[in-house]
Amino acid sequence: TLWLGQAIPRDWLAAGKRVAVTDAPTFFGPVSYSIDASADGSMRVQLSPPTRNGPKEIMVRLRDPKHRRIARVRLAGAAKIKFLNDTVRLSEVGSPVTLDITFK
Repeated sequence: TLWLGQAIPRDWLAAGKRVAVTDAPTFFGPVSYSIDASADGSMRVQLSPPTRNGPKEIMVRLRDPKHRRIARVRLAGAAKIKFLNDTVRLSEVGSPVTLDITFK
């Protein structure tokens, strides 16, 4: 399992802010992702997964500044998704995906 964003400070994900990682080395191969927080409180995650030795799951933790839980995730790309509280679980990710997340 590959975890992304697990310890990002909540303030970094406030409206209008962006967190980005490019070609970070992992056991599974390089990974790139960005998290953009919108003024309406939603977030967009763009992920280019590692392909050398693809992980079984990729967990994306989104620590909302207002401590809200994920309400909905829209996926653009090929993957299976599940979510609970502040974490999105992706499986079967072999190519780049975009996630649009709303909170409640």
